[in-house]
Amino acid sequence: MRPIIPKISSNYCQTTNKVGDLRCAWPIHTLIIVGCLLISSGIGRAEERVGAWEIICDDPADRSPCRAIQRKYAPDGKETILALTVLIPEPNRPAAGILSIPLGGYLAPGIEITIDKRQKFKLLVETCNPSGCHAGFPIQGRVLQALEKGHEASIRIWTTKNKPVVTDLRIDRFEEVISLLKRRAKP
Repeated sequence: MRPIIPKISSNYCQTTNKVGDLRCAWPIHTLIIVGCLLISSGIGRAEERVGAWEIICDDPADRSPCRAIQRKYAPDGKETILALTVLIPEPNRPAAGILSIPLGGYLAPGIEITIDKRQKFKLLVETCNPSGCHAGFPIQGRVLQALEKGHEASIRIWTTKNKPVVTDLRIDRFEEVISLLKRRAKP
């Protein structure tokens, strides 16, 4: 299974003139850093819920970009063990996803997401900071289609080299979440 975020050389955008290519439109690592800071700082307030998704806007009056977050908590309910954040960085741009996991896991295999026990995607962990490790990915093409049609995402991470752990997230109403984020994207 190949990662859904292909590695590209630093001069890819200049040499191929792929202006519409998502990889040239905005650097995914920048979104990860900004998203992680927003998640870890707790900036923003929950404006509403759409199914299992919490919609958070930094300044709804200013139409600042909003994000949708779904969290999975430890059994005691105190610690977030997984967070899936979806945001639209700019109007008319594809959405981006950031999957955040705790520090201390085995990162070499990456993270696997399986939608409705059928479609499998692999994410590469791109950065770790005190709030956890984060894998960013563009939400477009078959990833977008799978999320919009799906009901459940199984997330597989590894705690050690030979010990995967799977946790599930409800992804119902994802299409509605994307539509709401697009409407609130700042022009």
